[in-house]
Amino acid sequence: MSVDPFSLVYNMLWDVLESHAGFRNAVKIGNRVKLSARNRDPIKTEVSPADLPEVRIIANGITLGLNNTSSSSRMAVIYEVGIATGDQRLTASVFPMLWEIIRALSQEELTKRLATLEWDGTAGFVKRVTVGPAAIGVTDRDLNRGIAEWSSLLSIETDLWFARSSIEPIE
Repeated sequence: MSVDPFSLVYNMLWDVLESHAGFRNAVKIGNRVKLSARNRDPIKTEVSPADLPEVRIIANGITLGLNNTSSSSRMAVIYEVGIATGDQRLTASVFPMLWEIIRALSQEELTKRLATLEWDGTAGFVKRVTVGPAAIGVTDRDLNRGIAEWSSLLSIETDLWFARSSIEPIE
């Protein structure tokens, strides 16, 4: 198991989603595509109606501020929650799924849970989290595998702060 701060945040995002009953009721366990699990190739290349809706969390990028201050480094890490619905009806597919995910990631709950994370002996390295915007109707063929459906990508941006000394290589 990795102990890097990016993986800690990624796993906590899943924990927060799965702690919300609305999310658990809407997405079967097998349709929660975790890119941190034991399966090296968790994305199904062919899907059936039972495989949808499907939710996955991906990393979209990291902006580095390694020398942000004389003693600290800042990293803005963007994660995205991808939703594939298999349904062309907005009000029966993507809107209800997006609503439950937004409820699960309510700012107060998400901020509280991320604040409990500890890395390198220091708690509270996640200083800010912003949920949104959400793109709806994404035509990303990798996400929807050619299925005529509504899909969405909900952005989650986190600011991670570290003492500069904690990210320097150990010799």
